[in-house]
Amino acid sequence: MKELTEQDFQNAAKLIGCEVAVIKAVNAKEAPRGAFDKQGRPTILFEPFQFGRLTKHEFDGATVNIDGKDYPLSLKGKWNPERAIYGKFSIQYQKLKAAEYFDMESARKACSWGAFQLMGFNWKECGFKDFDSFYKAMYESAKAQLKAFINYLKYRDLAKHLVSKNFYEFSIYNGTGQIEKYAKWIQEAYESFL
Repeated sequence: MKELTEQDFQNAAKLIGCEVAVIKAVNAKEAPRGAFDKQGRPTILFEPFQFGRLTKHEFDGATVNIDGKDYPLSLKGKWNPERAIYGKFSIQYQKLKAAEYFDMESARKACSWGAFQLMGFNWKECGFKDFDSFYKAMYESAKAQLKAFINYLKYRDLAKHLVSKNFYEFSIYNGTGQIEKYAKWIQEAYESFL
């Protein structure tokens, strides 16, 4: 479960046809604490808006109380980080476990996973035959996460934006909520690796 090596980044850059610094920039922005947590679990972020969408809002209003604060598990409407109340990195698995009580697979699909924070519901775009295969790969290694990222880029035709360093166009990778901010973050991270 070790982190990505320099050789891994070089191999990925070769496959994509981009600079190594570009892949490192996306990785640094998406998983600044690494591909895995201290317990050896993949880095995740639980997305309550996605859980709501995936469960057709059956559990909207459900919350989990962690350290005296309520966190939403299922939300309806347009993505909003203030309403999502993500909380600390360290509580994401507690939120996931609470959502799994209602619907295990949808809860896992509503998380972004690993070194490149790939959404679980994008398992097919990441090159897997089913969600379980994606889920196992996220636990397997950072290298498996990297392979899934490359597959996703190819499927969504986003690799060309990394090749040309058009980070604005690439920013759709992170969704539509903060394209300009995300492009700036990737640009700054890219420059830090030059």
